[in-house]
Formats: sequence, C-alpha cells, structure tokens
Amino acid sequence: MKLIMENWRQYMNEEDEEVIELTTDDQKAKAAALETLVFKGPTPNTKHHRSFGIFDDGDLVAMTRVNLRPLSSWKKKDDDYDKVSVLDPVAAISATAVNPTHRRRGFATKLKKHLQGEFGSLLTGTGPKSHESMARINLKLGFKPVLRRGKNTQYFWSSGEEEEED
Repeated sequence: MKLIMENWRQYMNEEDEEVIELTTDDQKAKAAALETLVFKGPTPNTKHHRSFGIFDDGDLVAMTRVNLRPLSSWKKKDDDYDKVSVLDPVAAISATAVNPTHRRRGFATKLKKHLQGEFGSLLTGTGPKSHESMARINLKLGFKPVLRRGKNTQYFWSSGEEEEED
C-alpha cells in the first residue's frame, strides 16, 4: 500500500501539460471539435472570445472559452440581467470541455485556475449540458452562485482587487 501511495503522489506531482491560449486556426478547429464531442452540438459564435487548452501527446484534451463581452449574449435585459451586470465581470466562461477519456485528471480545475490568473473577475454557469462536476469545481475555486434560472446557475468569482482609476 505504501508503494501505491508513493506512486500516486509522484503521479500527482508531475508537471501537467501547460495551459496555452489557442490562437492558430488549427488549434481553434480542434477546440470546436472537442466542444462538439462533449456538448453534442456545434460551437456557437465565438466572436469576442479567447480560448485556452491543454494538450496531451499533441491532442487537445481540455479547453475553455471565455467571452470578453460577458453580458452581450443576454437576449432579455431584465431583473436577472441587472443582478449580474452590477457585478461587472471582466469575462465569462462560455464553455469548458474535457475529452471523456481524460476526465478526473484535474484539467477543468487547471483551466479555471488559469483563467483566474488571467482575469480579475469571471462569470460562469452550469446547466443541462454541464458535467456534474462543474458546480463542485466552481465552488471549490471560490465561485459564488449569484443567479438561478430554471436548470441554469450563474456563478461569479472576483480576485477582490479593485482596478484603480486614473
């Protein structure tokens, strides 16, 4: 048992593949394919988005996409919109997808932690297409539920650092 635990600790401490921004057409196509695989449908319009991913042996195994205009997709400007807009998120996580063959390795957590280092505040949601672990991961990383609509929950995270105005 001791040997198993030592091997497990060694495995967990190994450096995972780096999170990189997906900027090339090939990388973006791989991200769209992964989203289609995981969510069983086409990738929505990605205008005003940045994507990040993790590769394993040259294959994109996990990706996340953030919307840099986080509230622009709200179709109805209602009370719920007002509750979220007052938070003024810098970006919204539009999707996080992990290849089913690579789940339970911490990739979704690693991607979200990377985004927390990139952006001062984030909005993210869970809904019918979300993997059951996403709500747990959001809470573990300090995201707070701020809005529930039907089967969807919006979560908000902030670094707590206010940007100073000149």
